[in-house]
Amino acid sequence: MGLLERNREILARMRDLRPVESKLRAIFEAGKRDQLQRGVDAQGKAFAPLRPGTLKGRGLGPPLAPPGSRIVSGYRVRIEFPRAGVRIVGEWPGVPFVKYHASGTRKMVARNPGGFRGEDVGAGVKVVRDYVMTGRR
Repeated sequence: MGLLERNREILARMRDLRPVESKLRAIFEAGKRDQLQRGVDAQGKAFAPLRPGTLKGRGLGPPLAPPGSRIVSGYRVRIEFPRAGVRIVGEWPGVPFVKYHASGTRKMVARNPGGFRGEDVGAGVKVVRDYVMTGRR
């Protein structure tokens, strides 16, 4: 394979990243589950503890992630392919109360579940880079 042919293959893979879509989705969904179950934000900072009154009726688990939490189970990653590159969008469709956790309320401390962990971004970049440069999925 000549250099020109190799570069054309690389360019073709750069233009169509759909073959790694499921891998990217898995990385970011698993990363968010792990983050929330550890009780930390995307930067690794622990969420503020819950008040004793709140803990009484909710069961075990970290803030935002008691067993069966819709913040954990309802998280979805949408992968978009704009003209150049890939866009990863994390969202909670059908879980409207997430915005109150992110911003806080008069009676509730903000515990923002959004964002992506650096390690997940790095793993996603590696998947894209490996695919573009070698064709490995």
